[in-house]
Amino acid sequence: MPMLFILTASLLGGCGYDEEIRETEIKGKLVVPRAAATRNVKANTDPLDLSTVPLEDTRLLGPVYIGAYSAIDENSRPYPIPYQGPVIDGEEGDTFPYGGTGVGRFDFACYKYLACKVTTGRFADYADMMDYFSNVLQNPIKDNQGNVLTSDVVFEQQCLDYYYEVASDNMAFIGPSDFKEEGDNYVAEFELFHTTFVPGMAIWGFMDAPQVTVDKLDLNGTFSTCSPSGGRTEYKYDQQYDEGGAYTDILNRPTQYIDVDDWVTSGVIVGDDPSTEITLNLDIPIISEQ
Repeated sequence: MPMLFILTASLLGGCGYDEEIRETEIKGKLVVPRAAATRNVKANTDPLDLSTVPLEDTRLLGPVYIGAYSAIDENSRPYPIPYQGPVIDGEEGDTFPYGGTGVGRFDFACYKYLACKVTTGRFADYADMMDYFSNVLQNPIKDNQGNVLTSDVVFEQQCLDYYYEVASDNMAFIGPSDFKEEGDNYVAEFELFHTTFVPGMAIWGFMDAPQVTVDKLDLNGTFSTCSPSGGRTEYKYDQQYDEGGAYTDILNRPTQYIDVDDWVTSGVIVGDDPSTEITLNLDIPIISEQ
């Protein structure tokens, strides 16, 4: 009986032990100005007319990469970046992020033509995606035989067959938008899961904007952060191609991927209480080669 009492007391005492676990979840709101969702797109289908018109469309918002870092460097670049290690042999230094997340990610939308061109949380349905590529980018989706896709029913059936599904509910690239209108901005919620918490650390990120041109339409919709050779390789009958996927070091070496038309956050410092929701403004446009 005494031994049982000691064991029970030890177990009860363990419940109050502070394990000093530094990992936590950090919640925030990403604020995106309308300008970030506005691009100059080709005004008409005449191949000789290169005139443009501005278009505001949340489907033009690419994936947003968000990381937790030791601090923000305001001096090394024309825009804020996380502090990074030294440049060695011309390779960018590592930022050593504590954790990361994103608002939208690349997903393979069933046709090799769409590898590295589709971000989750941007398209309501298959017809919406077809409209974006055909009428906004003027780079219509082609099937795996090179024919322009004209039916959203055919598109859906291709996806059901490709992923061995019976309904489109599980297609990550189809569904509600990540963004909601809020005044003059679009906002989205995000959460950094299992992130090492250090009081005074910084949350920073950037958006990879899709390429939009008027003279090289076949490049429209591509992203600098997506590796064409990434992801799973598909082998089926006479077809062999890669699904594409995000590079693995984007948060470690973000300056390798930031390009013209992308947007960068000014960053925000996390105080002593990680449970306080933060607001992260995507407020700095990249308007020229850096």
